[in-house]
Amino acid sequence: MLICIALLLSVSTASWTESLLGFHNGDDCIFTRSDALTCIARYVDIDRNGEISSFEFERAKSLYTPPQLRVAEWVLNRMGYYISIADVMTGCDANHDGRLTLTDWQQSTKTCLPAQSDLCKLKTVCDRAEAMTVKDPRIH
Repeated sequence: MLICIALLLSVSTASWTESLLGFHNGDDCIFTRSDALTCIARYVDIDRNGEISSFEFERAKSLYTPPQLRVAEWVLNRMGYYISIADVMTGCDANHDGRLTLTDWQQSTKTCLPAQSDLCKLKTVCDRAEAMTVKDPRIH
């Protein structure tokens, strides 16, 4: 069963997999890099210092990702695979200084969430963050 889940996650570009993991399907959302930046500033950068720390990344990941993804991630963690801020930084940290900043975001348009489907996945997270903070403003 674990192998089936791992295989399922390895084909994450398939729209049915995105649905299964709780994300918007493919390129079917209207969400821009500007929208993404607004979301990140509002819901991820909790200390408002203009940088995303590993703590802020982990907090957002645990609070705002779809529950289906958290289950799949738990299974992968048990198998020895872990998604960390370093994985995200590979494409997003333009100057490779270990911090995610506005400058990094602006300079990494071709490597950090370059496809509309990537932005659609982030939109799912942002929609969940907004809904959760509307329900309970203390979450933010």
